[in-house]
Amino acid sequence: MRFFSNVVFFFICCAPLFAQDLQLDEGAVGTYLRLKQLQATGSVLHVVAHPDDEDGAMLAYCARELGARTMLFSLTRGEGGANMISSHFFDELGALRTLEHQKAASYYGIDLFYSRAADYGYSKTLEEAMQQWQNGVPLLKDLVEVIRREQPTILVSRFSGDPRDGHGHHQMAGVLSKRAIEAAADPSQFPEQITRQRHPVKPWQVKKFYTRAGSPWRPPKEGDWTIELPTGKYDPVIGMSPSQIARFGLGFQRSQGITGHYGDPGPKSSYYKLVSHHGKDKLPETEYSLFGGIDTSWEGLMPSEPITKAKQELIGIDGALRRALDEWNPRDSAQTVQALRGVHDRVDRMQRHIREADNLDSVRSDINRLNARLYEDIVDIAGFKIESWVTDSEGQSINHATPGEDLQLHIRVANQGELEVRLYFFPFNFRTEDGFDRERIDSPKDKLMSGEVMEFTHDIKVPSDVAITRPHWSRSDISKPIYEVDAKWRQLPAPSSGMNMLAKIKVGEKAMDLFPIIQVRRRDSEFGNVRYPVSIVPNKSIRFPLGKTIVQRGESKFTTSVLIRNSSKKKSEATLRLELPEGWSSEPAEHNLVFEREDDQQTVFFDVNIRGEATEQAHQINALVESEGKTIREGFETVTARDLGRMNIYHDAVQQVQIVDAKVLGDPKIGYIAGSGDKVAESLAPLGIAPTMLSESDLASGDLSQFDVILVGVRAYAVREDVRTHNSRLLAYVKQGGVLIVQYQTPEFDQNFGPYPYEMGRGPEEVSEELAEVTILAPKHPLFQTPNVITGKDFDGWFEQRGSKFWKTWDDKYTPLLECHDTAQPPQQGGQLIAKYGNGVYVYSAYAWYRQLPQGVPGAYRLFANMLSLPETK
Repeated sequence: MRFFSNVVFFFICCAPLFAQDLQLDEGAVGTYLRLKQLQATGSVLHVVAHPDDEDGAMLAYCARELGARTMLFSLTRGEGGANMISSHFFDELGALRTLEHQKAASYYGIDLFYSRAADYGYSKTLEEAMQQWQNGVPLLKDLVEVIRREQPTILVSRFSGDPRDGHGHHQMAGVLSKRAIEAAADPSQFPEQITRQRHPVKPWQVKKFYTRAGSPWRPPKEGDWTIELPTGKYDPVIGMSPSQIARFGLGFQRSQGITGHYGDPGPKSSYYKLVSHHGKDKLPETEYSLFGGIDTSWEGLMPSEPITKAKQELIGIDGALRRALDEWNPRDSAQTVQALRGVHDRVDRMQRHIREADNLDSVRSDINRLNARLYEDIVDIAGFKIESWVTDSEGQSINHATPGEDLQLHIRVANQGELEVRLYFFPFNFRTEDGFDRERIDSPKDKLMSGEVMEFTHDIKVPSDVAITRPHWSRSDISKPIYEVDAKWRQLPAPSSGMNMLAKIKVGEKAMDLFPIIQVRRRDSEFGNVRYPVSIVPNKSIRFPLGKTIVQRGESKFTTSVLIRNSSKKKSEATLRLELPEGWSSEPAEHNLVFEREDDQQTVFFDVNIRGEATEQAHQINALVESEGKTIREGFETVTARDLGRMNIYHDAVQQVQIVDAKVLGDPKIGYIAGSGDKVAESLAPLGIAPTMLSESDLASGDLSQFDVILVGVRAYAVREDVRTHNSRLLAYVKQGGVLIVQYQTPEFDQNFGPYPYEMGRGPEEVSEELAEVTILAPKHPLFQTPNVITGKDFDGWFEQRGSKFWKTWDDKYTPLLECHDTAQPPQQGGQLIAKYGNGVYVYSAYAWYRQLPQGVPGAYRLFANMLSLPETK
């Protein structure tokens, strides 16, 4: 890999590090980085288990400093983790983490891929990961396909595949990295990838394989690493080091609890161990270049002898790209564009040589990638911009597009550079259920001179059979550890919109195809003016706010609610009804609804009559809506966050109803202190409880004595300063006779906020095996007797984990009530503790109620009902 010591550096003013924007791919800095990334053929694939596992500094170093094509493959989307910024969990959390990961990747300067694995929760052993993920075979298949398709020169694994990785998923990533290198080169492994008709791939041999040595906080010992990558190396053109760039990108992964974008300047390093080098029996003890021993020049794509016409073109490409960087002048973009156009002419000739010769397949992929990259770079460096967006038929902003509606497509073209640009036409298409619906839009002008801008509008109609924009991964139940995946989108982070446009232009004499993203532009009440890629959604969508719920045994009637959302731009009507178990009925039988505008939402209620004595198994209720000639049985939730974009996650409109004995004594008045986000408060509705959400002013000066129980939401002490500030008022509330129940908290809580001393420790324990046996330590305690008698059966059917952030030690005034532990883990009694304090009761409960109650787990409801009954039994 070449280094670029003779580049003329200029001081470029970048946005300050504390800003929420850092322009790396625009202007002079963007041109500089683009030219670096054209210099060589070397590429790197980094393999991790979850978002935020990646060595972002190493990725930014490879992409931004070395100019290597750099990629990241993650086994999961992180959907099994905790969430510090919203109440999204499971598949919605996976979508949020994907948006965060894409944003971070844009700063690293890399491409991003995922396997079909779902993160089923924290896993302490490789054995559990193997069991959950079918011995890793589906994940290996995905990783092998990425290697064969993307053809990385080097594979870098974050993990080694042994217990030192600490996490079962981490170990799996290390194990699969090793297996994938061998499998990708072996045509007998996953041969269907090689023989399929559409998008076949060929076996590929990775040349070098590295694993991470040490950690960012703990450098390895001498002899444990082969290469030290200087990720803290300052780049005067960018104005920061790869490590600082990576920290800026990592700061967007806010759901992980990562905040801020600032990275300290100064020396930093990433250390890696060379595990294998294809074709070499003896590995070096020390290396000074990641691509040492590999010719990554364009000339090096073919043997030195004989010098054929194709070899001469490669030599010419190599020299021309080197000169383009050496002679780069940030004040003269036309000179750089002219140089790259000359390279493109050579690439055209090289592609002809490839078509005419049988022995040049080995260079085809690299040349095709260079060709596509040159298209993009020439247009961007030339200052040519195309923007496109859609509005309704009257020019008003919209949120989504829907089947059958009339829209306006707006196209704005700006030539900000010095060269003339010729315009031809803009082929436009919708992806439909059966193929594509295409239309040609001719340009009003045939050319744009320097500094000229053109804007025009074209009326379009969305086909009634247009494909809905939805993630290409899905599962029917969150307990499934493997997603069903639409093969045409393979391992990509997200599919494209169902609405696409092509722009055919010519810069100078170079004809090019561009693919501008069609957007919607709207005013968001929280985020301000936003632009998102347009998404196609159904005219109506429906969902149950509680997809799983309980009904008290003996009840002959219960009330359920359905949320219906309108996305149509015009006034419309809809009929909503339920499909119920045999013998059940609803009042009313249906709701007839009218919607006036886009994004209108209505919550409707049905009184459901249960016929006879309902059995204990789950009973299924389906909702459907008929509107505008279509029947819809699903709904979507939009996942978004500041700076990240958005994604719509779809679920069938189904509610699972479980008949349960889960009584609450009295009619307790509940106050709820929301933390980082959970759905516990709304999940209490089946118990007849509607908590009052407590604000900062309530905690500061409100009358807390009006509440029989105050519940503290997950991670509240981490994300709400007011909870920490006014903790003394909460303790006073307990002392005066109240019941305070503190759900799982992170180590920010490890400051003796309770009435008596306790300690979590630096690494609080977690019981990740959801089937771990639970022992009731004090079976006669009222918490297990009144009003619901709790037994071991109540811990059946739990999701993902028992609990997290158990206490390590505690004062004798606390009574531990439950014990459980993972395989090979010491017994854990610090997950459910209770203490008398004054006239009241204090409870710390690290068990995962925020996962169990929204999933309608019967035993979790029964035990939680007993906790809410403590005012009567304390």
